[in-house]
Amino acid sequence: MTIDDRGNGCASPEEGLEASPASQPKVSKLPSIVLLVVAVLLMVYAFTIVGGGVSCGSQTMTRGDKCVSTSSGKSQTYEEVQESTRNRAIAFGAAGVLVAGAAITIGLVRRPKRSQQR
Repeated sequence: MTIDDRGNGCASPEEGLEASPASQPKVSKLPSIVLLVVAVLLMVYAFTIVGGGVSCGSQTMTRGDKCVSTSSGKSQTYEEVQESTRNRAIAFGAAGVLVAGAAITIGLVRRPKRSQQR
């Protein structure tokens, strides 16, 4: 141990004093777990959209059908609704993957550092 100019003891680098694992603060895994649950829900919803077929409101559409919105009066063909459904599924799936990546990253960054043995 060395003494500084104020008479305080301080550890020298060669003594290699490290914080013990018991003295390290506990890090909550809750944010990562919540994000992983959200990611799974987003991906499940994406697969549900794709597996549900093409629909207009609650009615299943077939080729040649047109979907007319009662609120806006906008009309879409079967193919347009199908493409819109596919794009929505891709967006929700991609969001799920990004949220999963964020959960993993947060879990790795927030993990307490282990003391290095010399």
